[in-house]
Amino acid sequence: MLHLLNIHKRERQLTLGMVLLNLLFMSAIYLIKPARDGIFLIELGYEQLPWIYIIVAIISTPITLFLSQTVQKLNIYVVIRNTLLFGITSLAAIWLLLQWNTTWAVYLFYIWISLYGVMLISEYWLLANTLMDASQSKRIFVLLNIGAIAGAVAGSGLSTFLVGPLGFRTDILILFGAGVLVPGIVLVRRLWLTNNPGDTGSSEMGEAEPLPVQEGLQSSNRPVLSSSYPLLIIGIIATVALKSMRTGSDVSRIEETRGELRRLALAIAGDPELVS
Repeated sequence: MLHLLNIHKRERQLTLGMVLLNLLFMSAIYLIKPARDGIFLIELGYEQLPWIYIIVAIISTPITLFLSQTVQKLNIYVVIRNTLLFGITSLAAIWLLLQWNTTWAVYLFYIWISLYGVMLISEYWLLANTLMDASQSKRIFVLLNIGAIAGAVAGSGLSTFLVGPLGFRTDILILFGAGVLVPGIVLVRRLWLTNNPGDTGSSEMGEAEPLPVQEGLQSSNRPVLSSSYPLLIIGIIATVALKSMRTGSDVSRIEETRGELRRLALAIAGDPELVS
């Protein structure tokens, strides 16, 4: 199949590895997003959504500037490795904070996941730019979206299955998402060392080498942009986005129903707060 897609034999390991990495990243994001939306809507309600959108928009600007400056100074492998390590650790910490049922932890969770998803996907494509030259980008970049689409579908479906039929609490999706990111650390290291033998990132404080793919990138993208692949991918991604929105709504309704049943059970059992 890869031969039919004009993927050379020496490029197959890199292509499959990058597709798998995109699948892992998108699966983790779409596992955690329903938890973010469900917890926020249950705890704070729809009325707070405009405010959280404004906060995310304001904070995203300095974060984007910081990320661009960091990538210029550090090795992209080191940046994405540290992003994964910090993301896994922060997700575990946020999950612990949410157990205290504090409002600020819900805000923090929503804001952080909104920003982290953008950071992770941006760094993925920077890594792809670094590992592939202009000729490879014309043939392989479109193929990499298969991993993103498969990951979005898998993450959305798995989140609904875990919360629905299996009966897991919504906040447990955070831990599942963090777990999916763990093999990403190993895969990123393998991809980097395969294409940069001996570079383990130990000298990451030096400036990164110029990316050869940047030269002539605009001209290399023209055949891709003129093909029908982008329209197909845009349509699929839009469908996946709608599926993700429905998944978040489903998770929210499941949690709301659970809360109502819990309160009803307490009322029947004689909970003093509800009976009075």
